[in-house]
Amino acid sequence: MMKWQKCILLLTILLLVTGYSTIDTKAAAPAPTILEVTRSSTIPQHYLPPFSRTITNASAVQKLYTAAQNLPKAGVHNWMCPIGSTVIYHVQFLVGKTVLQQWNMDAIGCYAIVLHKGDLRQPNPAFVSLFARTIGLTKLY
Repeated sequence: MMKWQKCILLLTILLLVTGYSTIDTKAAAPAPTILEVTRSSTIPQHYLPPFSRTITNASAVQKLYTAAQNLPKAGVHNWMCPIGSTVIYHVQFLVGKTVLQQWNMDAIGCYAIVLHKGDLRQPNPAFVSLFARTIGLTKLY
């Protein structure tokens, strides 16, 4: 075989190996398609009627889910609040009928979300506003 043919063959093999090695073989994380939210109120002076809503707009659900995952981690000092939990939103993100993630958010005391065990996040005003709009409310309490 001629020298240039060997070079072309070697180059082709190299391109094939390099191309296949850069393919991402990890499965994409499932994206939620449904959001279920309920509200409970525990102290009479902050009493709100029960609230329950299911959101099936997958784009809106995924936007809120992504925003929650990107919230800054909260330190212990952010968890100590002068007002206890009074109005709580219970949130479930689902893929079909399978729960992908669930958390609670206090709407009056200190906004805080526990995404996973020990993963405390601190919602900001933009997130709280997005959450309220996504579930069809103008304000949370």
